[in-house]
Amino acid sequence: MLVDLEAAFAANPDLNLSEAGADLSEGSALLERFADAGEGLIDMLRAYQRVERLVGEGQRELVFGLLERGVGSAIHVAAMPLRRFQADFVDLFGGDLERAAAIHGAAKARRSALVLAYVRARQGLEAHTRGATTVQGHGEG
Repeated sequence: MLVDLEAAFAANPDLNLSEAGADLSEGSALLERFADAGEGLIDMLRAYQRVERLVGEGQRELVFGLLERGVGSAIHVAAMPLRRFQADFVDLFGGDLERAAAIHGAAKARRSALVLAYVRARQGLEAHTRGATTVQGHGEG
């Protein structure tokens, strides 16, 4: 699959998945651009985008290296103990354990933010939350 991803970048030299308008959600113009490529490439483009957001823009070699070894998101990185992440991927970071630790820390922060967003969304859908809002609003006036 990485071969297809590399080919997509080669065929689209202007492709920048880190820019603000790089929307790969359903119905987006960018997604339509690759509609004929199939779901596998779309999934790889999304994984590339997630990993690039984690490691930083302009790190294509590092992103491809992580993808090649099965890392497709910050959640995957955050699930690993720091020492294991450093040991498994130290070569991709040119031996820079501090950089690997910084990326691992960023992955853990991103995972925490995603979990908190999920919890807030779920709690907002719970009956007692909706009821409390209604009761408070009802008593005013």
